[in-house]
Amino acid sequence: MAAQRLLEIRNLTVNFHTESGVVHAVDDVSFDLPAKTSVGLVGESGCGKSVTARALLNIVQTPGKLERGKVLFHSPGGGNPVDLVGLDPNGKEIREYRGRRIAMIFQDPMTCLSPVHTIGNQIVESIRIHYPDVAPRDARGRALELLDEVGIPEPRRLLKSYSFELSGGMRQRALMAVALAAEPDLLIADEPTTAIDVTIQAKFLDLLSKLEEERDMSVLFITHDLGVIAQVCRQVIVMYLGRVVEMGTVEAIYDAPRHPYTQLLFKSIPRTDIKRKQHLAVIGGMLPDAHSRPRGCLFSDRCPEFMAGTCDESVPPLIEVAENHYARCHLYAG
Repeated sequence: MAAQRLLEIRNLTVNFHTESGVVHAVDDVSFDLPAKTSVGLVGESGCGKSVTARALLNIVQTPGKLERGKVLFHSPGGGNPVDLVGLDPNGKEIREYRGRRIAMIFQDPMTCLSPVHTIGNQIVESIRIHYPDVAPRDARGRALELLDEVGIPEPRRLLKSYSFELSGGMRQRALMAVALAAEPDLLIADEPTTAIDVTIQAKFLDLLSKLEEERDMSVLFITHDLGVIAQVCRQVIVMYLGRVVEMGTVEAIYDAPRHPYTQLLFKSIPRTDIKRKQHLAVIGGMLPDAHSRPRGCLFSDRCPEFMAGTCDESVPPLIEVAENHYARCHLYAG
């Protein structure tokens, strides 16, 4: 039985109109995000992961423009799906979904948490914005519960603390408490472990998995780290230069990656069995300039499987190479 969909993304396209030309940041991206599961969005820096996440919430910043596409939100309670792209990005209706049904943890908590308001005030504000009937005293009690839930020691003391008084790991947990205050159906985590050290990262990922299971919450985890994806996600979407090039379950893609780009990503991961002085595998060539992308397959000028007259002429479709496993490559066409 197919998993219930929470988000249905279709033909999402975001361009940045600059003086140097048009940058195709998200290029005709389509995928489903199931309810009550975790999906990893992975790829090199600049491949469009974060812009995709912002487009889901319709918060693409100028000079970016959400040109076309649909983001259909299927309420867990049933009813017709709502297209978030079709809502006024500054209107009242989208606030029911932005923050309330879909919350987001951004890369740098220092730019997201106010330096002039206490952590407690920021969590209370998040609660009362989405639940205006909750009394201030009750909201403060709920804030304490949230800080405890995300594993912060001495939560009562931290309620009175400011973001600049906290370590990177504590700031990230505080930001998670703000995001969880409205009991969202989906949590988008955009590179949440980038600014914290490895030991804190492991605890943070364990916490995220625990909260997903306890809250029956979907998670879209954005990262360039394939090891993190394996630890916290059940499905994987691989992007390259704004396009989805492969997607499937963690097991399918980690056991048998099909797209040449995905295969090279795995080969470039440091391993414990590598011999001394042996060089790591690298992806040849350079990432193309965003203003002048290759014709046909965007990976064609770096691909070891390049086929002249095919890869550099036409865009390969996303092909089902195994059950629920898709790759965008001419190797599997026909």
